[in-house]
Amino acid sequence: MDAGGARRWRILAAGTVALTAGCTFQYGLAYLIPALRAHGLSLEQAGILVACPTAGLLLTLVAWGAAADRFGERVVLASGLAGAGVILLAAAHVQSLAALGACLVAAGAAGGSVYAASGRLILGWFAASQRGLAMGIRQSAQPLGVAVAAVSLPTLAACGLAASLTFLGTFCLASVLLVIVVATLGMIPAMVAHGIGSDIQRPLATVVVGGLLSTLFLTPLALPAVYVLAERVRRAPPAPRDV
Repeated sequence: MDAGGARRWRILAAGTVALTAGCTFQYGLAYLIPALRAHGLSLEQAGILVACPTAGLLLTLVAWGAAADRFGERVVLASGLAGAGVILLAAAHVQSLAALGACLVAAGAAGGSVYAASGRLILGWFAASQRGLAMGIRQSAQPLGVAVAAVSLPTLAACGLAASLTFLGTFCLASVLLVIVVATLGMIPAMVAHGIGSDIQRPLATVVVGGLLSTLFLTPLALPAVYVLAERVRRAPPAPRDV
């Protein structure tokens, strides 16, 4: 297999892992309904919370597709999923039902990037004769994500809802790291290439690598800020009521 062919399959593998992480929290939260009920939520309230990530996904899916066309699928996939991971980690520390729902909607909106970007990845990297196989591999991420949720979330929920949300956020961020490493290593040859077409390839590769590395370094900066904000909201005294 040629180097370009091996690279596209590595990119597809990393994208499939990222989509699996997205599907785990998008479609796997239903396994937390017993834990939510144990926390005193009604069945209707638990159902609304479980549906929040899908609501966020519907709000931003088209916009993520347009962003993937403009900035490239790898940058969009990494930045959106990193945002979802940070928000899920912050959701583990909120106290109110409304704040948890808002976090899940925001996480679903951010995680919608993996659906648009991974589909464009197949169209951009694979010839027509390979797209069916590549699409089948990509689509396996959805049942894989549900399976990961089924195996992990009920057990983690026994340790508290925060443990489950922390796992989901960490899974997203670990997938982002994998995408960044695979994509960056794959673009290095284009950055140092010399020959026909290299004048076009080098700037494009530099922009892609720069965007991915920016995601890698900005996420650790954004994460503490989101934690601090969530903690301030949690500790804020209730507003006085007029008598």
